Amino acid sequence: MAALKNPRHEALAQAVAAGISKKEALKGAEYSSSNGNLAIFKRDEVKARMEEIREAADWGAGLDQASQKLAELARRSADLGTAVGLLGAGKLVVEIAKRRDRLEVAASRPATALEAPAPEAAPVFIPLPQLSVEVWKLKYGR
Repeated sequence: MAALKNPRHEALAQAVAAGISKKEALKGAEYSSSNGNLAIFKRDEVKARMEEIREAADWGAGLDQASQKLAELARRSADLGTAVGLLGAGKLVVEIAKRRDRLEVAASRPATALEAPAPEAAPVFIPLPQLSVEVWKLKYGR
């Protein structure tokens, strides 16, 4: 469902879906908080829009584009209702959380701190001692 045709109703739906009380939402949209105006929230299209906004928030609205795609795949997987679908949805949600944490940490660092981390030191290779053929035959030969 797209945004409501009435922009004031859309603002009300978004405010209530975000957790603002209905009376406060009405004041913010310049309605009086009378019982007549509270009936706006009983309209089917407004209720459906509030639910849609809440569901979008639950499934990752406001994330970067890649995370939004992962959230959509997670929602579809969960909608399957199978064990495999739910397992896949869980793994996708974990990946979204990891991405969100990485993005938030990167955004909070100064620009100079965004450089790539120093590479790990290469493992130390200790070559085996080289034995001449004669020494090898004396040591291991028949």
